[in-house]
Amino acid sequence: METKTDASYGVIPIYKSADGYRVLLVHQISHRGDRYWIFPKGHAEAGETPEQAALRELQEETGLSAVQLQTEKIFELAYSFVYEAVRIKKTVKYFIGHCASADTSISQPNEIVEVRWCQPADVEALLAHEETRRLWRAVREYLKM
Repeated sequence: METKTDASYGVIPIYKSADGYRVLLVHQISHRGDRYWIFPKGHAEAGETPEQAALRELQEETGLSAVQLQTEKIFELAYSFVYEAVRIKKTVKYFIGHCASADTSISQPNEIVEVRWCQPADVEALLAHEETRRLWRAVREYLKM
């Protein structure tokens, strides 16, 4: 079986509201048509840095633009899957993003069904994949939430 590598970049959006922190998840539609909750992410375009790609994807998927990335600690996922008889070895690098606003909009309804601000304690239960839940636990510990 042929194997390819793939890299994406994303943001774990954090917003501090009057009643505590909120974390944004997107309800994504995969290329296979299944739906799952995940943090916003996507591929870099030509010439983009990982940070630029993560921020652009965040804005495209959620409408969030006033975001300050924390770049001193990057959280990474690595997994593989088979798509059209090709094994894809995927890495996703996530930055924590501190959002100045909680105002969101969906401009890609063919990719994103819904966006949801969650309390930190509720994030893990929504995340669809164990790898992403482990990543969230590491982020939560890092941020001491």
